[in-house]
Amino acid sequence: MKYLAPTDQTTDTIVALATKDTSTINIIRLSGSEAKALSFKLTSKDLIPRVASLCKIKDEKNILLDKCICIYYKAPFSFNGEDIVEFQCHGGFVVANEILSLLLRLGARLAEAGEFSKRAFLNGKLDLVQLESMAALVQAKSKKAALMLAENLEGKLSKYIHDIRSNMIDILARIEVMIDYSEEDLDTRLIEAIKSYLEKLILEFSDIIENSKLALTSLEGLKLAIIGKPNVGKSSLLNALLLEDRAIVSNIEGTTRDVISEYINIDGNLLKVSDTAGIHEGKDDIEELGIKKSLEVAKKSDIVLCVFDGSKDLDSKDLEILKLVSTLDSKVLALLNKNDLKPYPNLESRLTKDFGLKTLSISTNDIGSIIKLKHLLKGLIEDSNYKGVMLSSKEQSLKLEASLKSLQNALPFLSEGTLELASLEISAALKSLSSMTHEFDTEEMLDSMFSQFCVGK
Repeated sequence: MKYLAPTDQTTDTIVALATKDTSTINIIRLSGSEAKALSFKLTSKDLIPRVASLCKIKDEKNILLDKCICIYYKAPFSFNGEDIVEFQCHGGFVVANEILSLLLRLGARLAEAGEFSKRAFLNGKLDLVQLESMAALVQAKSKKAALMLAENLEGKLSKYIHDIRSNMIDILARIEVMIDYSEEDLDTRLIEAIKSYLEKLILEFSDIIENSKLALTSLEGLKLAIIGKPNVGKSSLLNALLLEDRAIVSNIEGTTRDVISEYINIDGNLLKVSDTAGIHEGKDDIEELGIKKSLEVAKKSDIVLCVFDGSKDLDSKDLEILKLVSTLDSKVLALLNKNDLKPYPNLESRLTKDFGLKTLSISTNDIGSIIKLKHLLKGLIEDSNYKGVMLSSKEQSLKLEASLKSLQNALPFLSEGTLELASLEISAALKSLSSMTHEFDTEEMLDSMFSQFCVGK
């Protein structure tokens, strides 16, 4: 990425608290051309780059505020390419804010939200993909999402885009040369090679978009719905998963009238679990509304736990629920609850063979059953073996889809030899792809094109 000259605003020296007030250790980050000079006023020490120094922090009246660990990162070898000084002071509200106020009095400006990262982008330290990944990493609610975002922050997706971008610029340059020499016979071998490469990209882009869908969903945490008819143990199951009495448990039909949602952690993956009202014919308007909401939650969930009473045969209510389950795109697991009672004959095999469901026999009173269930849930969450490039935002997905569509449009034009139209579509694909990291510069295409000419031409 090219270095962008800083604006007047980015030459300011900015300061911000990088941790919460309640942290045991607070970090104050100072960035800008005056960062080192201001740190000297506080510490009276000439800080050595990347060396942690124990410093006494004193105010204008020479009053000791704290003893801090100070680290100086000299430009351009810092997070945002500027001089940065970090003050690691004692935690709490008072000390950090006293140091922050002192730096503001000495001439620093309070940083705006995201301004450190903005400067990193302007100084060519991070591209748009890395910025989006860093912002999403803070909010990631699954281990898989965090690992994926860390790879993108390290540059995996950016490198993939950069390599393809370079190849597409070269392809455009070669097509432009063929257009300029259109009176000569077209190089059919080159056209076939370009078509073959674009077909490969189309397959790759389609694969990335499809496999990124679950990853994008997991950034916000997957949704799990517990459904079933009344009194099969749905609320007891929620309580067992949470290890606390969150939902009211009763033998009275219709006790749960609304959707109750809580988060559980399954081996580092945050799962939003919703206990729904029993699905049956409601006795009043409120109960009917609760059942309607239950159906909506089930349809929007990534995983559905369909609970049955394992000691009884399927009745009309169970069959209605199975009919609903067959229409869902979610991953469905049938739970045969109450396995401490005598199991109903062939119920498990019937659910497996007749309805194609994966089953598990449990008792909500048995911790071993709940451990088995959590192990199965872990498998459902992490069942993808895809190791390729992953997108980290919906915006990236839309841009890659636009690039994919343009490449698909370009293929027939190449086959027909309509190179001008093929060039337009490939340019559009390149622009969409490049916008994921930075805008496409037409000068790069010209440089690539003219580099193919003989010296002196």
